[in-house]
Amino acid sequence: FEQTNRATAMTSKTDYIFNGGHRLTLRYNFSDSVETNAITVGAAVNPVTNISVEQEGNELDRIHNGTMQYTHIFSPRIVNDLKFSGSYEIRPRTANSNNPSVNLQNVTTWGARSFLPTTQFDKRWQITDSMTILSGKHSVKVGFDY
Repeated sequence: FEQTNRATAMTSKTDYIFNGGHRLTLRYNFSDSVETNAITVGAAVNPVTNISVEQEGNELDRIHNGTMQYTHIFSPRIVNDLKFSGSYEIRPRTANSNNPSVNLQNVTTWGARSFLPTTQFDKRWQITDSMTILSGKHSVKVGFDY
């Protein structure tokens, strides 16, 4: 049987520089993956297998990630950097069979994998703010990350 691993990725970025050197940066990343008969438990897809097509499944993985960053220059010695980012991932994994799993040790395996079907959803949000202050040969950076 055929195993596939087809992936598409896209990245975009734009910057806008305001008067005074302040900067707004927007970034977006997208990833889409379609894997037919390519379910693994973490290893790479093996081109040679002794399991049946029933033991395989299909995996989709779609990720959206965006970031907005604003850098404000208060003076040549004081700069503030504010960043907000978020990501969303959906990863459905479907089985090729509803039959129970049977394993003949070191010979073959058939039926559905024990961990299929499953779908994972993941959302992440992050906000950071930092201020850098320069004084002579010294610099101090303070901020937070949530």
